[in-house]
Amino acid sequence: LLASLVFYLTLRIVVHWPFMPNWISLPQLAAMMAILMAGLYSALAGFAVPTQRALLMLVLFMLSIIHQRYLNPWHSWSLALLLVVLNNPLVVSNPGFWLSFTAVAWLIFRQQIKMIHWHPWQNALFSHCILLLGLLPLNLYFFHQQATYAVLANLVAIPWIGWLVVPIALLAVLLDLLSPVVAGYLFQ
Repeated sequence: LLASLVFYLTLRIVVHWPFMPNWISLPQLAAMMAILMAGLYSALAGFAVPTQRALLMLVLFMLSIIHQRYLNPWHSWSLALLLVVLNNPLVVSNPGFWLSFTAVAWLIFRQQIKMIHWHPWQNALFSHCILLLGLLPLNLYFFHQQATYAVLANLVAIPWIGWLVVPIALLAVLLDLLSPVVAGYLFQ
């Protein structure tokens, strides 16, 4: 979410710069900024397995923008999976590894199902239902249960955390260097 926000803001802000170099296109610059911000955020998050997966897939996608080539999402998913396992082969014993990569696989599959006349909330609900059913075997295996309220909780929590809590927390971390008092208010 942060990388897409940086990508969008770079496109909107830099387009007005009179000194934009000719050797790089605006989408390429935005992709590089998104990679930089995603890398910084991943470092702040401690490079957990889901963070590694997200960072690798984002870098691959942004590199396809930089090099102006189409990248099949399954290739990006497979390469990220391979790199995470090569980096730490024992990660395959981590439930977060299986849940993260399986969830993204279901979302890629969901993306390929076109629901043309659906409202955005219907698409979001359908995606969450696919995730609920797709992750059910793993949740039962690892945790011996499935949260029946997961779809409703995710419909509220993901936008709330992704678009409000995380950006405010990151801003607080940056402001802590300049003004710990202001950062303290944001942390609260």
